[in-house]
Amino acid sequence: MPAYRLSRRVWAATVVLVLLWASALASLPASPARAGSFGDAVVAEAATHYGAPYEWGAAGPNTFDCSGLVMVVFGRFGIGLPHFTVDQYAASQHLAQDAKQPGDVIFFYDDTGYIYHDGIYAGNNMMIAATHTGDVVRQEAIWTGAYLVGRYPAPAGFGTPPPPPPVSAIGQHYAALGGPSSVLGAPVTGELATPDGVGRFVHYRNGSIYWTPGTGAWETHGAIRGLWAAMGWERTVLGYPVTDELGTPGGRGRFNHFQGGSIYWTPQTDAHEVHGAIRDAWAGMGWETSLLGFPVTNELGTPYKFGRFNHFEGGSVYWSPDTGAHEVHGDIRAAWAAMGWENSGLGFPVSSEYAVPGGRASDFQGGTLRWDAGTRAVTIG
Repeated sequence: MPAYRLSRRVWAATVVLVLLWASALASLPASPARAGSFGDAVVAEAATHYGAPYEWGAAGPNTFDCSGLVMVVFGRFGIGLPHFTVDQYAASQHLAQDAKQPGDVIFFYDDTGYIYHDGIYAGNNMMIAATHTGDVVRQEAIWTGAYLVGRYPAPAGFGTPPPPPPVSAIGQHYAALGGPSSVLGAPVTGELATPDGVGRFVHYRNGSIYWTPGTGAWETHGAIRGLWAAMGWERTVLGYPVTDELGTPGGRGRFNHFQGGSIYWTPQTDAHEVHGAIRDAWAGMGWETSLLGFPVTNELGTPYKFGRFNHFEGGSVYWSPDTGAHEVHGDIRAAWAAMGWENSGLGFPVSSEYAVPGGRASDFQGGTLRWDAGTRAVTIG
């Protein structure tokens, strides 16, 4: 992403600094090798985003600009960076060009000294970057000598594996489930550390067991595991599992609870996640036994206003920072949807549906929708 617009005075100072940096760095001695394998880990993390489209101003999870990619990759290791090329360079250790190593960041400047682009050095004069509109995250050659090199040190403790679980908690749980004769089947990996350094896991033919000191060991398999994996495993908003896969009380579906939410599955609805205030509202209504039933979408962002929602078999729960989370269903929901959902004059719901004389009602930011039990008509009250 291009650096932010600067005032004339600040811009002039920045240009002078960049040109001075470039001149001074040319005479710097080579820097010692990066600690451990941090540089390789950075390159490997950047490579997980290959094929993601470029979008100006984007910082994941599915689209990136150049500095957005750098920010997200290093953020994965707990290194917080700003979303601007000039600031990212200022926050780095400055190196000579011949000192660059995989995992360093290449900062390109033009003939005025403006830092306009960056990417993650992958070795052999190649870097990983999101370059321009119409392109994708990919490896490309460094095409000019007009660049600076920055390095972010490995975070404290990087490369130190987490302690193994006491008396192999994963192995104990696997045995308790039935070992190779369980739904998981035979192991296909040994016990490994998770990329975030917090936990450990074993993959099996039909599922996985994940463990952390705080959550214990739990299994996940099938479509629920498939969705969790597609979201990014433990690195997502859901975090680690805190239950095995269980059957819902009515016997119709299956679920796993996680640190930050849940995934519910039925043959009819497939697997969908629900978390945060929306999950709390749904749980308060009785989970899948409520009139809402099972989720039929993951939590999604509203198209034009700052809010979130999940659709369920029997209705929806909408949330915004100003209104909190509220359900809407039936004819009232249908009328609200026909008006344009939260983009209508009614805005977001500020209450769940409640009884009124002769019918039902839901309150919204811009008014109330009333349903007549006799005529089934919905009117704005």
